[in-house]
Amino acid sequence: MFGLGREYNFTQPNNRGEFEIAEGISSTVFRAILEYYKTQVIHCPDGVSVPELREACDYFCIDFDYSTIRCRDLSAFLHELSNVGAHKLFEEILEELILPVMVANAQNGERECHIVVLTGDDVVDWDEEYPPSVGEEYSQSKYKSDFIGGLVCGVASI
Repeated sequence: MFGLGREYNFTQPNNRGEFEIAEGISSTVFRAILEYYKTQVIHCPDGVSVPELREACDYFCIDFDYSTIRCRDLSAFLHELSNVGAHKLFEEILEELILPVMVANAQNGERECHIVVLTGDDVVDWDEEYPPSVGEEYSQSKYKSDFIGGLVCGVASI
């Protein structure tokens, strides 16, 4: 982090020769992060929001999960864990369902792609009375039934 051959070069000395890292991270949070390197556990300091602590963990590449974080505000902690899980689920849906369809359409010269992701409970009625709003002749469906938590997703590219 501070050596001459810094690969990532995210530390720069200030005009007094001191290194300033983690710009925007409060000293209280930084102290908790330093404690993590001794104990492998971060205790969320009083007055620090859980999202602020998660951002610091992301910055320092520390796993933000139940084995590394201890909070008095269990509700906020679980809410943040839920957000992390939702982001991971979205990334999986994007990588496995949406992006391949978009790439295939782009490689075929298409300039427009409309994608709808459906859960297993969703029902879409496309008939003469309620047709799709754009190019029914170009519609296609892709399904993935073994998704996380039993979620069934369908992608319709129109």
